[in-house]
Amino acid sequence: MSKLFVRDRSGIRQVRIDRLMTIGRGPSNDLVLAASYASRRHAWVWCQGDDVILEDLGSTYGTLVNGERLREPRFLRHNDVVQMGEAQLTFVAEQDLSTAKTPPQGLPQLPLEQAVSYTHLRAHETPEHLVCRLLLEKKKIQNIKSSITLSKYVHFS
Repeated sequence: MSKLFVRDRSGIRQVRIDRLMTIGRGPSNDLVLAASYASRRHAWVWCQGDDVILEDLGSTYGTLVNGERLREPRFLRHNDVVQMGEAQLTFVAEQDLSTAKTPPQGLPQLPLEQAVSYTHLRAHETPEHLVCRLLLEKKKIQNIKSSITLSKYVHFS
């Protein structure tokens, strides 16, 4: 199970990521941060298979991942450092995929510059962001297809 090691004013603790979790200062969040400049409802993180995805929820001061502002949902990698206000969260993957010899299923085998058509890039997007966005869209479509297939066999009353 993947984890976040959280360091804020309340100390250091570890939190397992086993479902969709909201993160922020507000007491109704799954992970409550004791940190100035963190929004009441700052971000959420969730699992999709072996992948863990982080999304900022329009927080006032934003979310940084490895020092870069998070502008759209992104996959977390082993040892990514997430900053939300004064709070620092370090992501520890269930298994370290950063040393894998072959890319995970779904990513292009070609070098990124050859695999990505720059005509699909949004104004603020790098090729890496495009790949993450396309993978998220593919997974959303797969989830929709599964729910449609399931609804054929399950009748709700």
